[in-house]
Amino acid sequence: MTSTQRALLEKRSQRRPSARRLEGLRQDQILRSPLVRTLWDSLLDSQQALVLNPDQEVGKRYPLSTGELSRLTGMSKRQVQYWSERRLLPHWLDERGYRRFEAAGVVVAFALSDSKQHDRQHYADVAADSQPLAAMRRAVSVVGLSALSSKEKLDPDELERTEHTLRLLADALHEVREHPESSPQTVGLVA
Repeated sequence: MTSTQRALLEKRSQRRPSARRLEGLRQDQILRSPLVRTLWDSLLDSQQALVLNPDQEVGKRYPLSTGELSRLTGMSKRQVQYWSERRLLPHWLDERGYRRFEAAGVVVAFALSDSKQHDRQHYADVAADSQPLAAMRRAVSVVGLSALSSKEKLDPDELERTEHTLRLLADALHEVREHPESSPQTVGLVA
């Protein structure tokens, strides 16, 4: 190997991933998160197909703009902006400051669009609370108490899915508590 070749190899090994590549890795982590995977399971087959192939509806692959996510999910542009501002829709900002959405954002957007207006308002209130974990704990306690004290027979499959989701949430909270220095990259949704 010549000295020129060695110099090129050394220079290449000193390169760092681009900001766009690092963002892509972070978005992949969000997509693999247990909480997004739980939302994925609740999507209709047609919605899952659109997450996998957004180009069928909007004519391009990821990342999507606010308008493209709006067209894909049926949400208004204002709704997409609103949920993004409240850090409920995973996204990143490009070099010009525009929101960009990857597959995780589409999964969450479909889940939000399928929910009732009063539920969406509750999500926004919890996210905007100065202590969102305390608000989440209260909400889970109230809804859990109500659901478990129901006189109706509880669906065993739904019980299992709910227990699974709560365990995933508990695992994520444990991870944040045990490794607070890495939690923004693991759990955070917005750059």
